[in-house]
Amino acid sequence: MQGFIHRKVPMWARRLATMTPSFIVIGLGLDPTRTLVLSQVVLSFALPFAIIPLTIYTSKREIMGVLVNHKITTIVAWLVAAVIVVLNIFLLYQTFFPGS
Repeated sequence: MQGFIHRKVPMWARRLATMTPSFIVIGLGLDPTRTLVLSQVVLSFALPFAIIPLTIYTSKREIMGVLVNHKITTIVAWLVAAVIVVLNIFLLYQTFFPGS
């Protein structure tokens, strides 16, 4: 991201930002494995918000020019996005209706 925002982020700030959550988890006495799994579940819900716009933008020739996705790449990307959304809905269903 450093090159994208055209700002130099000091190494200590990057390390602090990445290590602080780990220290908080350990300091609170939480199970690190369960916390890691929960963080990945939360990230899985954010994934469609990245994949869907990315697929839309990279499939438009007026935006991407010659670097536009091939048709098959766009189809595969939409299939992957659909699978992720369906799995997230299933996860929510299992969470709110256990044993159904």
